[in-house]
Amino acid sequence: MGFSKRRDKSEILINLLTNYFWNDAKKEFNIVQCLWGYENVISDNMMIDMLKRSRSSTANYIRFQPDFIVAGESCVFLMEYKVTSTPRYSERERQWDIGQVEADAWRNYLRLISIGVNIGILIYCPYHRHPLLCDIPKIDWEIQSGFVKSTVTGSGTPYVNIDLQKLRTFSKFMVDEFKIDLKFLAPRVRLILRTAREVLPTQHDPKSPYFADKGCQTGWNWLEEYL
Repeated sequence: MGFSKRRDKSEILINLLTNYFWNDAKKEFNIVQCLWGYENVISDNMMIDMLKRSRSSTANYIRFQPDFIVAGESCVFLMEYKVTSTPRYSERERQWDIGQVEADAWRNYLRLISIGVNIGILIYCPYHRHPLLCDIPKIDWEIQSGFVKSTVTGSGTPYVNIDLQKLRTFSKFMVDEFKIDLKFLAPRVRLILRTAREVLPTQHDPKSPYFADKGCQTGWNWLEEYL
C-alpha cells in the first residue's frame, strides 16, 4: 500500500478522534492536541525531498517525529496515529493479534523514549478484538526478530511486527496517563468505532483464506463493549 493511501486512512482516524473526542476533551479536561510532524513544520519542498532521500539518523529523527502533541495538566505526549487494516494471513490464527509499524519510525520512537521523551502510538486495528489501542512503545512488543521486508500488500517499506495484546486500550491509556473519567470516554470511543467500522474496514490480502469470508469483516471479533 502506497504512502498516500496509508495517509488517507490516518486522516480519517485523525478526523474521527478530533471531532468525537479531542474537541470535547479540550473543553472538559483542558487536554489539547496540535499538529507537530515535520511536514507540518517545514514548508521548503527541496528540504523535504532531501530529508526523504537521506538515510542518516538525523534525517530519520526529523522525518519520523510523531505527528501530534497531546498536552494535559498531568503530562505531555508526542502522539502518532496509525491504522493497521490488513492481517498477516501467513501467521494463521495469530494474525488477529499482530500489527505493524514502519521500521525506521519504530527505531526513532525507541531512541526518543530512551532519553525520556513521552511517545504514544495510537492504533486503530479493525480486525483486533480491542480495535482502538494506545501505549508507549516497548522493545518487547516486537514479534520474533521483528523486522519484515515488506507488508502483506506489497509495499517495499520495512516494517516491524508488534504484538497488539501488549498494548493498553485507548481508554485505559487516557485514564492512566491523563486521568480522564471513563464515563466520559466510553460513549465517545463507541461513537468513534461505530463510525470507523463503516469507513475503515479490514482489508484482507487477496491470497488470504479470509479474503472472501463475510464472517471476518470489520468488527467480527470485537468485544461487545465496542459494538
